[in-house]
Amino acid sequence: MIAPQHFHLLKAALWPPQEALTFWRKWVAERKFEASILENPNVLPLLFDPVDAASQQLLPFVAQHLQHTDDPFVQKLKGNIRHHWLSNQYSLNQAQQICKIFQSINGQTLVLKNMAMSKGYYQNLEIQFSRDLDIAVRGIDRQTVIDTLTATPFNLTLSAVEKSQIEYASFTRFYDATTKKAVNIHWHLFQEYPSAGVDDLFWQNTSTLDLGAGVVSQVLRPIYQLFYTLVHGLYKPAHLSVSWVADAVFLIKNEKIDWSVILDLTKKLKYATAFQAALPLLKTEFGADISDEVCTKMASLPSSKAERCYFEQAITFTKPRDVIGYGQRNFWLYEAYLKYHSKTQKPFLVWFLSKVLKRLLA
Repeated sequence: MIAPQHFHLLKAALWPPQEALTFWRKWVAERKFEASILENPNVLPLLFDPVDAASQQLLPFVAQHLQHTDDPFVQKLKGNIRHHWLSNQYSLNQAQQICKIFQSINGQTLVLKNMAMSKGYYQNLEIQFSRDLDIAVRGIDRQTVIDTLTATPFNLTLSAVEKSQIEYASFTRFYDATTKKAVNIHWHLFQEYPSAGVDDLFWQNTSTLDLGAGVVSQVLRPIYQLFYTLVHGLYKPAHLSVSWVADAVFLIKNEKIDWSVILDLTKKLKYATAFQAALPLLKTEFGADISDEVCTKMASLPSSKAERCYFEQAITFTKPRDVIGYGQRNFWLYEAYLKYHSKTQKPFLVWFLSKVLKRLLA
C-alpha cells in the first residue's frame, strides 16, 4: 500500500515543518545525495532523474511545505516545481478545450484525479503533478468522443489495445504525442462498477469547477472526492502512486467530512478491505483527524474472500506473464461483468481467455 522508501518523503510533506525537515534530511541521506552535487550546473537531472515516479509526485508537496527553511536541497526543488507548473498549465489548457467542445455538443464533463485536486481543492498548479489528464464524460456516445479527440485540434492517438477494450473498459486512454502524456476519458468512475447507477450517485454530488478562460466543468464534492481519491490510490501497486496519502490528509484537514457517508459507500461498493488498512495508517502515521469510532466501525464492515483477493492482487505488481495473478486480479471485475451484462453471461474462463486474446491480437 505504501512502499518503505516513501514513508520519510510523505512525513516530510505532511508532518509539522521542524519534524518534517528531519524526515526530509533522512530521505536525502538515503538517496546518498552529497552537498557537492548542488554546485553542479546539471543539478536538477542529477537529483531528480534517479528518483522513482511515486517520489516525483511528492516532491512538490515537500517543496511547498518546507519552502521557508534554509535546506539547500529544498531550495533546489524550486526548479522542479516550475517544471510541474508548466506541465500542469498545458494540461489545464487541454482540459479547457476538451470540456468546452464536449459541452458544445450537450455533453457533461467531470474533472478527476490530479487536475481535480490541483484546480478544485489546492487551487495551486504547482503542488500536484498531473502526469495524465482525467475527465469523465456523459451524454456523448463513445464514437463521437473518439472522433473528436483524434481529429484536429487535439490529434490524440488511440492504440489498438484501447480500441479492442473500448466496449467494456471503464476509461479509454488517448495519447498526446506532443507532450508524451495521456488523456484518460472515463465512461465510468470505477472500473469495478461499469454501472450508470453507481456513476449517478457520484455525478449527483458534484459542484461547479471554474477552469478559467470562460470554461466550467464539475468536480466531486469533498466527501465523494475523498472516497474517490482513496479508492484510486489504494487499488494499485505502492511504487506507482502515493500522492493519494497527501490528498486524503489535505481533504480530511480542510473539508468537513461526514464519515457516515464514507462508511455507507465503503459497505455498498465493497471496498472495506482497502479502507480498513488505510484509515488507521492515515491516522497514526500522518496525523489525519479520524476518530477511533470511525476506525472501529470501518473495521467491523464485512469483506468477502473475493474482495480480499482482489485487493491483494491490486497492490501487488503483476508481471505481464503472470497469468494466475492477472486472473485473480480480474475476478472481481468478472463479478461486475456478470452483474451488469446479464444478457451475455459467459463462464469466467471463457470471459478471461477472450480478454487475454484481445490483448494479444491488438
